[in-house]
Amino acid sequence: MRLGRVARMLIFGMAFLICERTYSADAAKDAAATFYRSYLGLRQSAGLTGIPNAAQLARLAPLITPELAGLFGAAQREQQRCAKQFPGDKPPWIEGDIFSSHFEGFTSFSAASSRPGKDGREVTMRFTYAEGKQRVNWTDTLILRNVAGRWLVDDIFYRGQFAFTSGFGNNLKSSLKSIPAC
Repeated sequence: MRLGRVARMLIFGMAFLICERTYSADAAKDAAATFYRSYLGLRQSAGLTGIPNAAQLARLAPLITPELAGLFGAAQREQQRCAKQFPGDKPPWIEGDIFSSHFEGFTSFSAASSRPGKDGREVTMRFTYAEGKQRVNWTDTLILRNVAGRWLVDDIFYRGQFAFTSGFGNNLKSSLKSIPAC
């Protein structure tokens, strides 16, 4: 009788761990999809291209880590400094889709898979850019961290292998950290 109780407890514990891992994967995928729905809405309604301005960043802030929000703030200040110093030139990060590999962005997306990563969860995002009969498909990797019980976007690794990339390097955070001199 005692062995049956221990076995039931072990089975219950294992089931709990499996459910918790599945829940984390699904919650991270849901958070990734929510982020891209919000971002796509900003692209369509507010013309977001390049780094978000202060108002756009305020709308995205609940979906990204405080560290990433801070990097965007620093990039905004650098962008403004460059625009003042060289008013006839385009400042850094002014155009292109900074949240995907393709310069023009994407027309559709899906959260394909989620797995544990070094600092949270890695969600593979599938993207399509379609214009007329032309279609480009690719995947990028979104890094999410759990902050106070919520999955937040912390980085994006650009995986697109085509000529017309966003031009923001290997990943979002390293691009923002390497503040360009204008």
